[in-house]
Amino acid sequence: MINNNDYTLPETKKAPGQGAACGDTARLEEHGKDSENHAIGQVSEPENHDEFSSSPGIHELPIDGLHDTVQRYIFSVQRAYQCPREYVIVPVFSCASSAVGNKAYIRGKYNNSLSLWFLLVGPSGTNKSQPVKCVLAPLLAINKRFNEEWRQAKKLALQNGEEPPKAPKRAIIDDATREARAVKLADNPNGVLLYRDEAAGIFKDIFRYTRSSGAVQEMLSIFDNAQLIIDRKTSESIFIERPFMNLLGGIQNDLLADTFSEYYPTGLPQRILFAFPEKVENPPYSDVQVNEEQSRQWDNIVTSLWDATPMELVTPDARDIYADYFNQMQQRKTDAASDNERSIYSKLQIHVIRLAGVVTMLNDAAAGEYSGWISADTMRYAVRCMDYFEWCALRVMQQQPTISANIKNIKGPDFLREFNRRWPIKNQSAFAAACGLNQSYISDCINRKR
Repeated sequence: MINNNDYTLPETKKAPGQGAACGDTARLEEHGKDSENHAIGQVSEPENHDEFSSSPGIHELPIDGLHDTVQRYIFSVQRAYQCPREYVIVPVFSCASSAVGNKAYIRGKYNNSLSLWFLLVGPSGTNKSQPVKCVLAPLLAINKRFNEEWRQAKKLALQNGEEPPKAPKRAIIDDATREARAVKLADNPNGVLLYRDEAAGIFKDIFRYTRSSGAVQEMLSIFDNAQLIIDRKTSESIFIERPFMNLLGGIQNDLLADTFSEYYPTGLPQRILFAFPEKVENPPYSDVQVNEEQSRQWDNIVTSLWDATPMELVTPDARDIYADYFNQMQQRKTDAASDNERSIYSKLQIHVIRLAGVVTMLNDAAAGEYSGWISADTMRYAVRCMDYFEWCALRVMQQQPTISANIKNIKGPDFLREFNRRWPIKNQSAFAAACGLNQSYISDCINRKR
């Protein structure tokens, strides 16, 4: 259960001011607003940051597309909890998306909400939970406020002989059972975040009813922000015009196969963005705490997103970038070794534009002014994030025994080409020697065209 008693509401709802420009700053395009409101680029990492960086190199979730105020907050949380950086960046994305909820959507050929589902993957004891709770503190404070308002309203109603409100509103829920989830979505039209430390329990709750009630199909509809109707025998039906539910939690590596292997054909696991660090350290004890000023600024950003007025996000500047990425994923689907893998690329085509919308809202909130424009730079950043999430999705898929067997059916040069695409061979000479093959043969196989 989520304990929100330790969190308080932010003292102010004013959006923070501009961050200082730093590094090679990528500016938003001019659209009737001052591009200097955004300070975006790689912020210098804190001293001794490298000892906590557990995913160096190509397989790292980038940070340089975020406003510098957000970057500094991420570094502060990472240093305090000595965790992989993606264990902070992903909750930041999820918290921002959840604060916006149904108030914003992306207008285009296919309208998209900003809903995103995330899971943090790592062994037990890798500190997946505490950074998440730190980042979610503003939403937990809103939960607490809703609870206090409900208690007061209930007390007043009983004093006046009126029917009391049944339940408080929520920003975050942790009950994934079908009926509880539906009721909370109906009571909170702007949406909710379904969060649980151990996310395997979420899917046990969902799959418990799969055979009898199509609960998985309901989850797919929720992901699509599609109209949802749930008819109940013992009480009135539930109608939700645009259900918005984000998902966030942690899961241990060893539980991936048991949790998801049976459900890849449904397409549900492919709708999840996994953060799966390549390497996780076990650092010594540290007294470092999250910077109070940066934490206050984060509270203000989330509060600004929560209070934002409804808006449409448009993508004229980002359209070509998105089209290039879409076509790249189309080729990936052509080359995919299985339908399950092909489905990953289809969902990445959706994830990338949703994440671009979330980052736009997040950066605008940090700058103190909402533009409604997804810039080309923001879309490029979202694409680079998808490169990381694609790599994680393939790693998770390889944990599934029925899926990893697919690569065994690929023979000869095609096997080496597919192997290199999933797990890039950094040293062909060493790899060739270990396999008892010629290095030129390895190179020819990897570079050959189908």
